Amino acid sequence: MRKQLTVILILLNLVVVAIFYLFERPGRSGDLTDTRKIFGEEAVDIDYIRISGGSLGPDRVLKKEENTWNLTSPIEWPANFFAVGRILNQISFLEKETSFLVSELQAAGRDLASYGLEEPQMKLEFGKGIARTSITIGSSTEVGNRVYILSPDQKEIMVIQRGLFDSLLVDLGNLRSQSVFDITLFEVKTISLQKSYPSPLRVRISRFEDEWRFEIPFKTRADRAEVEMVINGLNSLSVQNFETNPEPDLSIYGLANPKLTLTIEASDKRQTILVGKQLEGTEGDALYYAKGSENGTIFTIPGLLIDQNLSNAQEELRERQFVKFDPNSLSTIEITQSNRSVSLQKLETGTWQVIRREDDGSVTADVADTKNLADMMSTLYTLRAQNFISDAPSNADLENYGFTDPQRTIQLKGGTPLKLLVGDLIEDNSRHAYAKLEEEPFIYEIDTSILSEFHTRPFNYRLRILHKEPEDAKLVGMTIQDLGTDTIVYNAVLNEVTPTWEAIAAADQPDEEGRESLLSLVSRSKSIEARDFIEDDFDKVPWKYRLDMQFESSDNSDTSPWTTQLWVTERLTGTNTIGGIKSEGGVFYTTQAFTDAFFKLTFARFDPGPEPEPAPGSLPAYLPPSIEPEPVTPQRP
Repeated sequence: MRKQLTVILILLNLVVVAIFYLFERPGRSGDLTDTRKIFGEEAVDIDYIRISGGSLGPDRVLKKEENTWNLTSPIEWPANFFAVGRILNQISFLEKETSFLVSELQAAGRDLASYGLEEPQMKLEFGKGIARTSITIGSSTEVGNRVYILSPDQKEIMVIQRGLFDSLLVDLGNLRSQSVFDITLFEVKTISLQKSYPSPLRVRISRFEDEWRFEIPFKTRADRAEVEMVINGLNSLSVQNFETNPEPDLSIYGLANPKLTLTIEASDKRQTILVGKQLEGTEGDALYYAKGSENGTIFTIPGLLIDQNLSNAQEELRERQFVKFDPNSLSTIEITQSNRSVSLQKLETGTWQVIRREDDGSVTADVADTKNLADMMSTLYTLRAQNFISDAPSNADLENYGFTDPQRTIQLKGGTPLKLLVGDLIEDNSRHAYAKLEEEPFIYEIDTSILSEFHTRPFNYRLRILHKEPEDAKLVGMTIQDLGTDTIVYNAVLNEVTPTWEAIAAADQPDEEGRESLLSLVSRSKSIEARDFIEDDFDKVPWKYRLDMQFESSDNSDTSPWTTQLWVTERLTGTNTIGGIKSEGGVFYTTQAFTDAFFKLTFARFDPGPEPEPAPGSLPAYLPPSIEPEPVTPQRP
């Protein structure tokens, strides 16, 4: 009994070993799958594909060169990456559903023609180097979405899915790439153009770190945004049509002497196209004939990018913001017009002061207005060329454009020195003037608005706050006196009945506008602000009113009350009223908010009636010197 049990155990062990051997040996499952795959090593690293068939027309030949697939027949053109990728994928993973031997056909009463393989509808040849493998594709099966193929050794007929057949049957237009360029923006190092019409010109723009610069026909900055927009536009440029039977005479297409030769270069490759004659598209849009420099394929491309950006690239791609400086590095700004000048200097504390020379030769420094300076720097930094006038002017040109005696010379010191010259006005356009940087030859056309900000009147750079009360100052009374009639126009004082200005406004002013005007004056009483300064004597101004503002300290009862006085003229225009502080010797235009509030109080209480019509040819009673524009250098003949 014991011997029988031992024998049974031995037999069971042998069965288990056999099962492991048969079903678990290495590679068994892979072998079963591999028996269905049609191609092996021959489908690896393919660099050549030929597709032929009666319904396809000329053979389609694809070759891989330098990691790029190109269509070499029936035209020379880069191939569609995705279409080629689908073909390669179908070849690599092609499997047979079933198969039978050619030698067995006769016994079954059949032949190659029975499966569409006598005159196949398509033939595929592929390989690597000089090695070639080919199959022929016959008719579709009667049942299922499958086709018959003849094996490479022509000994076996196989049934496969239609995927390979469909990928080979793709339209020629989808097999070739629609892109003209395929060097991406971050790869491009240089863009070059050579124009033959209307006059010969070469343009070369190269990348230098994070900026683009012209190297030919001049050396200057290019507009980064514009250049990169053009490069992206070139990569988006698509072929509209291919000339299937082009004439051998390239002059028919304007390509024997092309209008434009365009090249973009990367570190390891370059692509060039020639652009010829213009033609009209089917929808009336402009197209151009073009061809690659290294193949004979002629095609058409949209003309928009050519016409708008490339035909005049030396101007369209040029940096128009030509004044470059670091505002934080500035230490001095000097502004000169003929024999007049003003200087702005930055102190170690970071504040700015305006330097002015008095008639007796003494030098006075006033605190400069920070906001005004910020506006000036913004105007200068964003100054743009409206047009490019000359890139290599002669001495005679410089004189004709007004640079021997410029309207303004603006010199920046600190960091990289810079000197901007503004010359004469543009003929027939008084809102534009010539300008150039002293250290560069280029002459630009700019807007003349810069002249109104960079003038030579020192007082206009002064801090706009002329007088400021202490932090603890409290306005307790306000009186407006008419100096001509020596009468009180308005008077109000805080008291027990009306302890606040809101209470006074509610009691004194009949309408909401009047109340807002009074409270507006109260809010501005502790800080007297000028809109612009006037170069005139305080005593020469025909003052109409005097505003007396009484203050006392809200923190210290021992401090004696004090009065601040502001002189005001009549309202000269809707926006212009002149104010003055005698103790400061300052004469200035008041702000619009002050003007509106002040005259609401005076006009509402003493309406003088309609203003009489001025006599013909009469002048205003008072014309401040600064109302007149600063003299402009006349244009030279």
